[in-house]
Amino acid sequence: SARPLDEPPATAAALSAAVGAAGEDFLGRLAQAFEGVPDARARRRPAEGEWSADEVLCHLIFSERVSQYYLSQLVGGQEQWTDDWTGNLDISHAGLLAVFPTSGGRRKELRRNRAETWAMLAALPEAFVARKGSYWRLAYGLIEGRVHDEGHLGQIQAALAEE
Repeated sequence: SARPLDEPPATAAALSAAVGAAGEDFLGRLAQAFEGVPDARARRRPAEGEWSADEVLCHLIFSERVSQYYLSQLVGGQEQWTDDWTGNLDISHAGLLAVFPTSGGRRKELRRNRAETWAMLAALPEAFVARKGSYWRLAYGLIEGRVHDEGHLGQIQAALAEE
């Protein structure tokens, strides 16, 4: 059977605060995972076909940007429907690895992107919040994003572990 789903926060401000609080907690634990880790270790892939900690950071940044685009689509009444997605392509990471050459720079970019998302959520129009189906899909997806974050935090910690 389906697991029970919590009701999303009733207002845009409450949604932004809830997503932001969870995000700040995650970003703090992410910073701890990278504390004292040299960039060379953060770039190291733990095994063939596995992402480095830096590549996981790139994935999180790219995912945040996709979430912002999805948010804009929903608010604009132009929700895209597909039955598949492109997946985690290395090309999504290539630009971020080039433009942000250090793990610290990528973590700052992730924080900046998250703050931008939280500001977008706080600015959701009342008319959108009143569209319960669309608002619920957005809110539930963002709140459940914690599961995505936690999985990738574990992946980062494993990738950064000493050999």
